[in-house]
Amino acid sequence: MNEPTLAGITTVEAANRFISNVHIPAHNARFAVKAEQDASAFVAIPGVDLKEVLCVQEDRELDNGNTPVPRPLRPCGVLKEDAH
Repeated sequence: MNEPTLAGITTVEAANRFISNVHIPAHNARFAVKAEQDASAFVAIPGVDLKEVLCVQEDRELDNGNTPVPRPLRPCGVLKEDAH
């Protein structure tokens, strides 16, 4: 059985309380590691615009009503039929 079931949780509200009051504190006590430095690890990269790096830009074809035309899906692989 899982922890919420063992704790007798039967509602979403009780599950939310369990997560906040029991699960997250126990998880953090077990896995949290104090940072070696108090300063932020996030630093700016001069000359790099993250809006350009962390996005996907693509041209889309529009129909006469300026609605994007759906593209055909590209398969990730080919499914083989079972040999009989």
